Amino acid sequence: MAKKVNSKSFERWTIDAVRQNLGLKRIKQHPELQKILQIAPKLTAEEKRLIDHHRANLAEHIERWNEQELQVFFIGHILAMVNFENEAAEYRAFMQRQLTATIGDITLTGRVDFMVATGYGEPQQPYFFLHEYKKERGIDNDPLAQLLASMVAAQHLNDSPKLMYGCYVLGRNWFFVILDEKTYAVSDAFVATSEDLANIVAILREVAEIIRVTVEAKRKNLVKK
Repeated sequence: MAKKVNSKSFERWTIDAVRQNLGLKRIKQHPELQKILQIAPKLTAEEKRLIDHHRANLAEHIERWNEQELQVFFIGHILAMVNFENEAAEYRAFMQRQLTATIGDITLTGRVDFMVATGYGEPQQPYFFLHEYKKERGIDNDPLAQLLASMVAAQHLNDSPKLMYGCYVLGRNWFFVILDEKTYAVSDAFVATSEDLANIVAILREVAEIIRVTVEAKRKNLVKK
């Protein structure tokens, strides 16, 4: 008799379900997460001007923007300051793409707000996820759980690495997440309406550099074989 598989979309996950059904455990700190959180911003004068502009714009509009407006008028501009594209290594940023993985008797599936993955037309191996909400966690949403569910799906699909990076945004607050096998760690909030915005850009750039090094190392190993 065929084993019954239960399909559950990312948006239906709660943090309790992630812990109980996927076996994840939260830890206070992870050395690789701490490493990227401590990266000092290195910005040109023009980049500093842009960050000041976007920070002021967010502070003025955050209370009335809906999710789409937050995404287009702010988050998109911040992501544009980070180079997540590499044609030579064939990885880039994807938005609103489907991701599905079956782990045991559970199928994790859904559309991902933003991910960086190898692939030209379609994402293949994901490395970084960003999940965003305008409002703080409420009854109808649990962005950390949804992010973790998508990261677990990617971790299952990737032959390596098993270390996954992610970020979720609650209005002005950005939280960086790392998933290492069955444990995960979450940063304190970086407040985008404060001086933290420069640090947010620096952290995203460091993640982009980690992806570049990882993908290029894998390609070299394939060539050697």
